[in-house]
This record gives sequence, C-alpha cells and structure tokens, in this order.
Amino acid sequence: MQWYLRDRERLRIEIELMERNGVNYRLYQDEDDNLLWRGPLSVLGHYHEDVRLVYPENFPYDSIKVYVLSPKPPQITHHVLSNGEICYMRPEEWSPEWTAYAVYLKTIEFLYALYTGEMYDPPSIPSTSPSPRRGLLDMIREVFSPW
Repeated sequence: MQWYLRDRERLRIEIELMERNGVNYRLYQDEDDNLLWRGPLSVLGHYHEDVRLVYPENFPYDSIKVYVLSPKPPQITHHVLSNGEICYMRPEEWSPEWTAYAVYLKTIEFLYALYTGEMYDPPSIPSTSPSPRRGLLDMIREVFSPW
C-alpha cells in the first residue's frame, strides 16, 4: 500500500510545505502509483524544465528520488546518473523527517555545487563554518521537521 494512503496527514503537510514556500511544482501520480512533484528549476542560468521528486512506496522510511531532466545535467561526477537521477545526499543522512521541500532545497544546493565546480562527495549537511550557501542551508535545516 502506498504511503499516502496510510498517512494522509503527512501528505497534507508535504503539499502545504511546497505550496506555502512557493515551489512551482505540480503533484502527479506515475504508472506505479507513486506520487511525484514535477516542475522547472533554474540554477546559475542552467534551466531544467523537468525536475521530478519521486516519493517511494515506503516513504518516509525510504528516500525521495530526484531526476533532473530536460536537459539532464552533465555527467561530470558519478553523482549524476545517465537517466538524470542525482545522488543529492548520502543514504545514511536520510531521515523520515525529510520532506519534499527539503529535498527540493537539497537539489538546488546540489546543482549549485555542480555548476560552480564545487561538487563534493556527495552533498551533505555542512558544518557550521560560514559559506556562500549559508542562507540556503539554514532554510534546509528549518524544513527537516515541520511538525
């Protein structure tokens, strides 16, 4: 059974976070009955008209998959797969408190690092040391646990 049928309150929170924060994505259902957010994303002048945040059946215990498509980002790192999927975080960093909105922000952070040549192995929550992305990282931390 899909997660959103078992936990309608969590689905409501996921939708509210995306809408409240002005993310211009729409919620769809794929052929496997997985929910996904789909929309555009532009980072440093690189426009991707089709980015998908796909909830797994066992969400929130399994991580959301991210596909950056149309166009796919360059495969200059092993964190960008040929199908457009990106590895935006280490698997051990995933927590059931993560939301689609937090993953959306991590996707922006990942693409920023990719396009500035700052790609690291793989993106993770950085230390408290100052960086140009500090404001974005603060936003990511705030949305990890909305309830």
